[in-house]
Amino acid sequence: MSIISKARYLLTVFTLTCALPAVQSQEAQWLTDYNQARQLASKLNRPLFIDIGSNNCIWCRRLEATTFRHPGVISTLNRDVVRRKVNASIAPALPRALGVQAYPTLVIAAPTGEVVHLRGGYVNAAQLMGQLTGALAKLRPTEKQSFEIAQAALARADYACAISSLQNLLKKSKSRELQFKARQLLAQLEQRAADRFSEATRLQQ
Repeated sequence: MSIISKARYLLTVFTLTCALPAVQSQEAQWLTDYNQARQLASKLNRPLFIDIGSNNCIWCRRLEATTFRHPGVISTLNRDVVRRKVNASIAPALPRALGVQAYPTLVIAAPTGEVVHLRGGYVNAAQLMGQLTGALAKLRPTEKQSFEIAQAALARADYACAISSLQNLLKKSKSRELQFKARQLLAQLEQRAADRFSEATRLQQ
């Protein structure tokens, strides 16, 4: 079994034994709580994507009904960012702080909260994908940071995040040292997966 195949196998084992959803959602999943979104972005080291709208915004409803229903947009949002919705009619503090003057306004921020992209007005799927691609390229972690993310995820038993980071390293890193370290971490994960699978089997019996 190749290293990449083994990583996928480990992810499957941890997913099944943790009873996580096996099917990716067909809709973008949104958070409305600011603290929850910031904590999750920090934990996963993913950018924040914020959709700011209002109660009487026709173009906000069109954005929801068209752009946010596009399969490519859904996949990118669910995979690469932490998503938050803000209704300026109910919670005007953030839109006011950002100087938002039109709805909808889409904001992309680093995990630290630093805004790297802000645009008001409706965008179609192709336009949004272009904006996301550009912003994510600027915010993409270095190989060293990816390994550190995997280490931190492993320490807090967030195996899905750890394996995802290690998979990316094994696919893209040209550093032999990082490749070796990634394989070492995967070996640890393999042992934990075996232990968890044995425990799940014992409990089932």
